[in-house]
Amino acid sequence: AEQLLDNGKASDAAALYDEVRQADVPKTRIIEATRGAILARGADGIPLLVEQLRSDDRKMLQIGVVTARELPGKAVADAVVAEMLNATPERGALLLHVLAERGDATALPAIVDVAKSGPKPMRIAAIGALQNAGSASCAPTLLGIAAEDDAEIASAAKTALADSMRYVEDRLETSRSQLRGLSVELDNLRRLHRQILQDLPLGVCATDNQGKIVLWNLALEMMTGVEARQLIGTRLD
Repeated sequence: AEQLLDNGKASDAAALYDEVRQADVPKTRIIEATRGAILARGADGIPLLVEQLRSDDRKMLQIGVVTARELPGKAVADAVVAEMLNATPERGALLLHVLAERGDATALPAIVDVAKSGPKPMRIAAIGALQNAGSASCAPTLLGIAAEDDAEIASAAKTALADSMRYVEDRLETSRSQLRGLSVELDNLRRLHRQILQDLPLGVCATDNQGKIVLWNLALEMMTGVEARQLIGTRLD
């Protein structure tokens, strides 16, 4: 079947995978064939993919999750979003991780909505997805969540904000040596992130990839009595 798929005969490959799925063979072969049948069909394999994402069989769910990461296209992302919104909190959180790894921009609005409200496991997973998105547009959402009363939710949002800023810092340093025009854009992003974190009513400290402090906001100065100018550039031990 794989050889057929490599030779551009996707429909023949899908038919062969379907035969294996219906055959009296070990379950591992059926699982492998299910993944192959979905991938061979492309967008037409979405119904079969959704069937696995809804499965009560743990191994079939796992192959559905793996395949959802592999199968490209907006229609696939839309299907995963729809399943995420109708799933149990635990399964919804799992599908949020899938969306985060796929990185589909079209899924971002739905992830933002879940991060703002919903079951706690899904909110935390959605905040993590926004953290991985590395988008400055997520900063206002994370800023609002970071000021919430729930300590676990607020902590996840603060971590996401700090990591997002670190991402921008690292991207800026890389880009400066490549594209000057892009570095200006990224410098603006860094300034935006810095200002957001400076204004956060909760103490925030951010470090670069070498562990050196690059941000010590006003709230943290008030909490510790230590001014930022004394710590910027030093290692956080």
